[in-house]
Amino acid sequence: DLRSVSSTLTGVDLSWTAPGDDGHAGTATAYDIRVSNAPIKESNWAAAMQVDGQPAPGNAGTPESLSVSGLLCGRSYYIGIKTTDDSANASPLSNVVRKRTLACPKLLVSSLPENQAVVGMAYNQSFNIRGGVGPYTVQLVRGLPEPAGLSLAGQTVSGTPGEARMWRFRVLVTDQIGASARKS
Repeated sequence: DLRSVSSTLTGVDLSWTAPGDDGHAGTATAYDIRVSNAPIKESNWAAAMQVDGQPAPGNAGTPESLSVSGLLCGRSYYIGIKTTDDSANASPLSNVVRKRTLACPKLLVSSLPENQAVVGMAYNQSFNIRGGVGPYTVQLVRGLPEPAGLSLAGQTVSGTPGEARMWRFRVLVTDQIGASARKS
């Protein structure tokens, strides 16, 4: 009876009833709780990521709960449980729940540098990122190759240009919990 109770930006809260060691009696030995971005089945169970901080099973019939953390915002996750008894027998896969983490906070990228660089003169212009959860990853997704002598590192375009040409580029900014923004 695995249930998804609620979700946060980076987690999902679960509840279920503890099975017994022998059916509905006793106390099971261990839980194996797994999460995946794809529906979990017996055939792909081993590929699902094992969850950290799994509780020790309680007596049969007692309520259990777990907060699964470290997930990315705005994503759907599938979660299932298997239980092991004192003879190392694993149960079949429980019902699998699907839960979406809360929507990612909006990331805002200020205007990218538009000041003209001058061939042979040092250039250094930055842009700002607001929102989300830093630190941020900035990737150049369009605009390669960079003009000779200029490069994008983090939130800064710098260098000494060695050629005169128009450089139009686009960046992808991603934060630590999965929010992203593009800016040209």
